[in-house]
Amino acid sequence: GRTVREFAPAPAVARDGRVALAAAWPDAELWDADTPDHLYEAVVTLLDAQGGALDESLPERFGFREFWIDGRDFLLNGRRLHLRALNIRNAADQADKASYEGSRNTCRKTQEYGFNFFIMSNYSFEPGEVGYLDALFDAADETGMLASFTLPHAKDFGWKLDTPVQRERYRALCEWLVRRAQNHPSI
Repeated sequence: GRTVREFAPAPAVARDGRVALAAAWPDAELWDADTPDHLYEAVVTLLDAQGGALDESLPERFGFREFWIDGRDFLLNGRRLHLRALNIRNAADQADKASYEGSRNTCRKTQEYGFNFFIMSNYSFEPGEVGYLDALFDAADETGMLASFTLPHAKDFGWKLDTPVQRERYRALCEWLVRRAQNHPSI
């Protein structure tokens, strides 16, 4: 609820319908399983030449974290991490389990049982099979639960990703899904 950082106006670079802005933030607090409250919200304001506001974005929540693999070790923010995974279905389940409250409860219970990572089991992206991604992603971010993100399966495209039409449909859906998930530090 408080402003932690403001960036001076900078020229934006537009490419492929997206706008990119860059600024250094060396002291940003990193999100991890022990500090899930290290989340931020960004609001971008478009200014005219005189500095007046022309438009303002909706808040976009995000977090910073660094994850990499070194040999056979997983590292989160420079610390070795042992992933203890469980398969969950919240994103493809009934509305009560897929809701924010249901997803948060699943994350808490999963952590109580000693798991720190979940694998999403929404392997079908056919209409009606999955639809509650955001609540699960928000719950994972807020509880410090790490998550994998499942992309569509080739079967949902008739196993024909070698045809230009199906390949483009698959690429467009994957791009849309990644854009929805990209700012969630838990993923």
